[in-house]
Amino acid sequence: MMMSGKNYPTFGMSVVVFELVSKNATSMINQAVARYTADFATAFKKKLDQYDS
Repeated sequence: MMMSGKNYPTFGMSVVVFELVSKNATSMINQAVARYTADFATAFKKKLDQYDS
């Protein structure tokens, strides 16, 4: 079975999703009420930043 671009995200779409997730992680850090939520979002953002560099 061939993989179709219709069924699987393309590289271009993954870049858009990456940018949106990065921005949402940053806003979650700033808006988090619970400390563990902010800690998780911070660790998540650090991992995303590693992929970005």
